[in-house]
Amino acid sequence: MRLPLRFMVPLALLLVTLVLSVWSLQINGKRAVRQVENQQVEQLKQMLAQIQNLLEYALNRGDLEWVKSAVSSLGGYQRDTLALLVDEQGMVVGSTHRTLLNTPLSEAVTQLAALPDADPVTLVASVQASLAGQTRLGSNRDTLLGIYPIFFGPTHNGLRPTRVGALLLQHDLHLAKYEALHGVKRQVLQFVLVLSLMVLLLGGFFQVYVSKRIHRLVEMAERIAAGDLSARSGVGGRDELAELATAFDQMAMLRADAEAALEAARANLERLVAERTASLEAANQQLQQEIRERTQIEAVLDEQVRARSKAINALRDSEDRLRRSQLFAHIGTWDWNTQSGDIFWSETIAPLLSGPHSQLSSNYENFLNSIHPDDRLAVTQAVQACLDGQAEYDIEHRVVWPDGSVHWLHERGNVVRANGEVGRMLGVVQDITARKQADQVLQEKMAELEQFNRVAVTRELSMIELKKELNALAVKLGEPPRYEIFED
Repeated sequence: MRLPLRFMVPLALLLVTLVLSVWSLQINGKRAVRQVENQQVEQLKQMLAQIQNLLEYALNRGDLEWVKSAVSSLGGYQRDTLALLVDEQGMVVGSTHRTLLNTPLSEAVTQLAALPDADPVTLVASVQASLAGQTRLGSNRDTLLGIYPIFFGPTHNGLRPTRVGALLLQHDLHLAKYEALHGVKRQVLQFVLVLSLMVLLLGGFFQVYVSKRIHRLVEMAERIAAGDLSARSGVGGRDELAELATAFDQMAMLRADAEAALEAARANLERLVAERTASLEAANQQLQQEIRERTQIEAVLDEQVRARSKAINALRDSEDRLRRSQLFAHIGTWDWNTQSGDIFWSETIAPLLSGPHSQLSSNYENFLNSIHPDDRLAVTQAVQACLDGQAEYDIEHRVVWPDGSVHWLHERGNVVRANGEVGRMLGVVQDITARKQADQVLQEKMAELEQFNRVAVTRELSMIELKKELNALAVKLGEPPRYEIFED
């Protein structure tokens, strides 16, 4: 359901008036309450100061009965709900309630309507010690408690009284606060009435000069939306609404012209669509043919991709087998770019040059530093001879590991030339330490065997000479030879 502006604007203004009234009531009400509290505090201080002077004057004359009567008469005031006069011992000697006479202050304070945040007995002791009065609001802020010192006896050396009591007077603020709030409510009500009257007047003006004219514009817009492009607003004047109405009328005329042009364009568009549809049909047939051809090409490409993937996997398997075989056979391969100086070597070469778990970087300087100092010159000469084309690179040399152990390596390689110039040098390296150690053991065993043979031959010759001597001795003794001697 649509809510006309002639109703919405006044309602919105009335709502704003109501919100402002509530806000004003809260703010001004709190301000009035604080003002009442401050005024009542000042009035209570003045009244207690006057009563203090009267009571001390009577006490100095020794007229205690008049003092009690004066304290009792304080209950006649409408806003003074309770008055207590206590001596220096904390006993009530005067009160608006006779039942509290001659009772301790701690019991009498229970008759207070609303106790302050601090203990009244403690406040009385503080006032007696400081000889300065105090005023405190009750916990509900509707009562005000005043405590002033009362001198019961003469001063000591004229400087400080010897007996100091206290006067407690509870003052009711409820009526004063009610009157203040009632005044604030009356002001707010007057404010609401004035604003409401202004809102009604403004609503009437809005109805006559704005709402009716806007209603006519809305009707025109609805007719145009329904397809009646002959609708006109009929709103005159020189204000913004008149300008808006003129713009609406012009828009209606322009739309009518646009509708006619659109109808002609639609007919032309239908013709173009028919032509375009025919061309698209032909293009679609050609596209289907291209799709079939593309499908065939993709099938061929898929087959090639599968074959390439199979070849790549086979190459990876081959590389893995090569790597494993190199690890098992203690063989490594290297590729040295003699132009840039970069060297690639397989993962087995670093352990061969400097021991297991080695992280030796692949460069020519690290390679030379790992060679045994006695073999380094021979290795560099063999490398240079290969680079000069004099011979293939084939050498056995020693390397020294970081732990000081010596190992034997066998290297073979050759250069790769491009346009007659050396570009790369490729080669393999194998650990032959075990073979070298076996050769050394074999040589040692052969030397031992040769030594043993020499000793055996010498012994055999000595035995033959000895046998000859024994045979000669036997002949001299006329006996036959004892040993048969065979000589080659």
